[in-house]
Amino acid sequence: MSAVLAKINLLKAYEEEQANRQLSLAALEELVSKLKALGCPVLDKIEKRYADVSESFAGLSAAAAAYKADLDECLSKHKALDEKRLSFAKRAEALNRWVEEAVDAMTEAVEADTTAECDAADAELATIRAELAEKHTECASLAEFKAAMEAEGAGANPYSRFRIEELEASLAKAEGAATQRVATLALTREKIADLDAQKKQFAAYAEELLAFVRAEKASLEAKTRGVVIHPDDAESIMAGKDTLTWLTEYASKAPERAAQLEPAQRVSDLLMAAAEMDNPYTRQSIQSLKSAVDQLEKMVRDAINFVEGQLARAQASITPAQHNELQEAFKHFDKTEDGTLNKLEYGAAMKSLDFEGAHIETEFAKFAKEKDVTGYDGLPTVEKCIDFDAFMTVVLQQYKDKDTMEGLLAAFRTLANGKEVIQPDDLKGALKPPDAAFLVERLPAATDGLDFAPFAKQVYGDGVPIS
Repeated sequence: MSAVLAKINLLKAYEEEQANRQLSLAALEELVSKLKALGCPVLDKIEKRYADVSESFAGLSAAAAAYKADLDECLSKHKALDEKRLSFAKRAEALNRWVEEAVDAMTEAVEADTTAECDAADAELATIRAELAEKHTECASLAEFKAAMEAEGAGANPYSRFRIEELEASLAKAEGAATQRVATLALTREKIADLDAQKKQFAAYAEELLAFVRAEKASLEAKTRGVVIHPDDAESIMAGKDTLTWLTEYASKAPERAAQLEPAQRVSDLLMAAAEMDNPYTRQSIQSLKSAVDQLEKMVRDAINFVEGQLARAQASITPAQHNELQEAFKHFDKTEDGTLNKLEYGAAMKSLDFEGAHIETEFAKFAKEKDVTGYDGLPTVEKCIDFDAFMTVVLQQYKDKDTMEGLLAAFRTLANGKEVIQPDDLKGALKPPDAAFLVERLPAATDGLDFAPFAKQVYGDGVPIS
């Protein structure tokens, strides 16, 4: 087109020159008229020459007009091709820009935490893939457009940096990104579904654990409800010991109860690793579940402390030496070495400990349990026996019964030779120095010695020893 414009500019210069020459032709015509008036002898030749010049000038003018028309037509053709080149460039640029944006959208990281967000991403991808089909059609149209331009002699396109092959390669890249996006979203859905299943599983484990804790608490409450151990009731003491034995065994199974947390802990660890903190299916967390189990174990410890405290208040305190003495007595009379005493063995053991009376036999009947044994005739029979725990309960109750204010007063009177006051030397002679010094310091002085009655009342009060 620049070559055509250059020729048009050259033609304009020629036309200017032609216009100047047109003035010379008019002057020549005027000169011929003057010569004709003067009767020039060679006028015929002059007129012929003028006619030839006029005819040639007219031919040149016609040729210039035709040439100008050809140039205008060529320029118009080149302008039309240039507009087509520019149109191709704009369409190619728009197509490439859409492909780049689509590829960026389809290759960015998927940030979807819910199925709804996956649905939204799928809808966006569906829109892109629908537009991608349209872009393939556009690319084919551009290829046809380019071929038509080349057929018209368009040649190279200075406005466009894209070739049809490059655009087709970009579209193929977009197709690959779309396919990969489908796979990525499918994996994301699987991950969300798996996490959702884990959350449901944790909620189910949490409910199972809480139900287990509730059941265990109910069982514990039922076992310890109404446990009252009376100091003068050996049967309630024995029941308290049975309860304490059950509680102690129950407490030993704390690791088994803690193991109930393991399924929930395992799922919780997986959710924590995935940074999934919210669970729409439960308000529980692994910390709250651990707290529930800890509360159960605290309830067990409190129950043990409660029963032990009641037993301690209901039973007489004995020294380790006394406990060993009772064990030795029990073993001595346990002739079958099976950890029990029959009625005869029990009576002998109690007598060896200076405990006799009808109430001793009553206590045996209260705590004895039946046991299968072999009789003297070699035949199997059933015999009532008492174990060491029950034996201890009976013995300690006897100690408790003897340990009264009257018993203490009687002991003081024995040391005081039957008097109601005691001399310091009597205490020092009968007791160890620290014990004697303790009593001398605390017994109030009387007219002829130390009065032990106030001390006994202070120790026992209403008859219950002060611990």
